[in-house]
Amino acid sequence: IVSGEFVDFFQSTKLDTELLDKLKVTLVSLKAVLNDAAEKQITNPAVKQWLNMLLDGVFEADALFDEINTEALRCKVEANQNLGLKSGVSNNFWNVTPTSSVVGDESAISGRDDDRKKLKEFLLSEDGSGGDGRKIGVISIVGMGGLGKTTLAKLLYNDPEVKEKFEVRGWAHVSKDLDVVAVTKTLLESVTSETITASDSNKLQVQLQQRLSNKKFLLVLDDMWHGRYVGWNSMNDIFNVGKMGSKIIITTRDERVLLPMQTFYVHRLRSLEPEDCWSLLARHAFVASNNQQRSNLEEIGREIAKKCDGLPLTAVALGGLLRTNLSEYYWNDVLKSSIWDLTKLEKA
Repeated sequence: IVSGEFVDFFQSTKLDTELLDKLKVTLVSLKAVLNDAAEKQITNPAVKQWLNMLLDGVFEADALFDEINTEALRCKVEANQNLGLKSGVSNNFWNVTPTSSVVGDESAISGRDDDRKKLKEFLLSEDGSGGDGRKIGVISIVGMGGLGKTTLAKLLYNDPEVKEKFEVRGWAHVSKDLDVVAVTKTLLESVTSETITASDSNKLQVQLQQRLSNKKFLLVLDDMWHGRYVGWNSMNDIFNVGKMGSKIIITTRDERVLLPMQTFYVHRLRSLEPEDCWSLLARHAFVASNNQQRSNLEEIGREIAKKCDGLPLTAVALGGLLRTNLSEYYWNDVLKSSIWDLTKLEKA
């Protein structure tokens, strides 16, 4: 939910880190309520309406955390004078295209080598579908929140062999209902690295088609949520102008959103092993510590890693949180925290 950069950002700007912890606990508990409601298949219209409002609130909170995470990373990169952006790049560029220098950190992908190799094999295949002759191949990465779907997609997107394979690459964060105009504009900005001022749907689609026409492209549609994608057909018309072997990666928590998209390969992410969770947590917790500190805290840290329930983003977030206080007292306090009960409820 929250990266180490996020925590550092809160501290450096003198914001309330205790409030941040409370927000994280609240968000996890709300997700648990929603998951439980989904399992019970509630039919009462009033309750369903309330749950939909709650879902929107949780979505907005998730999006806000993502936005602040991105801002924290941007500030960190600016401080190191590593921006290297072209003039004319739009202000929301950080939310559009993941670059290897900013996001997609390999340290967040421990235990995912097999997943990456399998997906990369499909990406580099010459035809669009791995065998049935379809022109454009749609690959989906499916899994619950925190499994690292977006991180895995970023690593594939920035892989040198993948970059060499595709003439054009573009990335768009989708979420909620598919807004064809917004997604088309975002993809166009990502593909061109330019600010797009047009807002007319037809004009945007024509411009994107021109960029993709007779090109082998890779597009990522990240974090698609609900199954109400009535605009997919018009998006599909844009994509069909590409060369054979073009690929689209979709990341989603809900496999139902894939029904209208003729996905030829669905990759379901599994939870990490405890050792991989510990490796991730330790990598983010012991950034500037000595071997003695690590030795003193390893036993407690491994117990904390077991409680991550195989979620890599939980391990990364906790590593960032724990590195702010490398005392046994604090780590034991985290180990015994009631947040773990909520995490188990969410996964159940």
